[in-house]
Amino acid sequence: MKKESKMQPIRVQEKDYWRNQIRNNFDERSCEVNNIYAKQLNDKVEKSLPQFRKSINVDKLLVALEGQVHDYEHFRDSYKTTLKNKHAEMVETAMKIEKTCKGFVESSANDSIGNLHISDVRHDEAVNIYKFNSWSADLCRSWAEQDDIRKGNKLKMFLNGLHQLRDMAYSRLEEGYSLTDAKDEIFKIYSKAGIQVPTLPEHVELPILLENDSQ
Repeated sequence: MKKESKMQPIRVQEKDYWRNQIRNNFDERSCEVNNIYAKQLNDKVEKSLPQFRKSINVDKLLVALEGQVHDYEHFRDSYKTTLKNKHAEMVETAMKIEKTCKGFVESSANDSIGNLHISDVRHDEAVNIYKFNSWSADLCRSWAEQDDIRKGNKLKMFLNGLHQLRDMAYSRLEEGYSLTDAKDEIFKIYSKAGIQVPTLPEHVELPILLENDSQ
């Protein structure tokens, strides 16, 4: 029968050490899983981005804007009157895209994605179409991520679970456990998270590099 350990506060230095251990181990594990998920999500966004832009009714406007941007830059230095007209057309199209896209931002769960602003340019400046491309890709990514959450994507669920387990591990340092018991609890959480932390020298495998190493 396991002898119950006496409840003792964990020293500040020990808490700091274990906080760093927990953070480093979960950061490493989260990074590993997130790299896999990021590739999966990037592939999904790459496949769905053309159709996504079409679904928000800006694909034809975007084609028109690309041509207008090209025309504007071509005539900028030599045809001032034509340049002025083309600039107005370009800005007008950009404003239509902004107006069309405004409603879609409100339905996104990502608060960091604001409304699109590409029409506010100087008279000698072209609309930054790459800014739209980046913005629409971010919005498409947000929608794709929300779709993964709704459909129970395993990698996304795993990442969310890792965040919960990390918070549990931090909590064990504040719940009145002795250091020994807190470590036991933390290593149980590590095991659930799939984090392997060597605790003895024989747990670490090193390749033989020199002949003397094998002796």
